Amino acid sequence: MLKRTRHLVVFVLILIGGTIPIQAKDSAAPISKEYKIKAAYLYNYLKTIGWPETLPPAMREHMILGILGTNPFGNNLEQLKAKTAQGKPIKVLLFGPFTALQQQQESSETTEPNHPRLQDMASCHILFVTQSETSHLPAVQEVVGTQPVLIVGED
Repeated sequence: MLKRTRHLVVFVLILIGGTIPIQAKDSAAPISKEYKIKAAYLYNYLKTIGWPETLPPAMREHMILGILGTNPFGNNLEQLKAKTAQGKPIKVLLFGPFTALQQQQESSETTEPNHPRLQDMASCHILFVTQSETSHLPAVQEVVGTQPVLIVGED
């Protein structure tokens, strides 16, 4: 009986141990799938929202999607860059954390030519604010001002 119980315990441990990597793998998958779906929504917003005819020059040439905060989309945004919306190519701006942009502006540091600045938020058609940056929404709205920018956040 003791031998049979030992085999049963070993079998249960193997069974549980065998499922742990699968659970860990599956628990990471919904995050990736979630942001793939969110990227698709953002793309559909770019395609279907009617924008004013009098847009700032930067917004006339491209459909601009800005991401404020650490990029949670991974390589899903690369697929968007290859598409067009309303006959215009899509441009993605990765802003990074809001506080870093503020510090950069306050110190008057020169930025890399391809790195977006705080004021570039006002030239986005859509600005996606990641969960870590939602506390900065009032300041983001102040930066955007009266420009026709759709601010999309997550909670």
